[in-house]
Amino acid sequence: MVFIRKESILPSNINLRRGSFSVSTNLLDKATPELFEFMSNFIIVRAECLYFGDMIKYQAVSPLFDKIDEGVVIPEYDFEITRKVDGSLNIRTIKLSGDGKQLLRKLRKLDG
Repeated sequence: MVFIRKESILPSNINLRRGSFSVSTNLLDKATPELFEFMSNFIIVRAECLYFGDMIKYQAVSPLFDKIDEGVVIPEYDFEITRKVDGSLNIRTIKLSGDGKQLLRKLRKLDG
């Protein structure tokens, strides 16, 4: 039996919610359940292995990112992830400036 979902689970403007972020290859080697749950928030459109940085840099679309206009440089983000007592993840989305300084902090609460 096939079920067809009538409503979208993503915002209609998801393709405008673009961002980039990096994940250490050490973290990827551990492959924790939290990492899998975190990565499920993204549609990866580009991944680049940075040999000298020992990390993977991703470009993605996600409801965690701010909406940006066409032609604007894709902003870079950092994340702070904690697990609540009820088991859900708290993901703090941090938008970075070009020089890596924190510009904007938004707390996005995701149900686990």
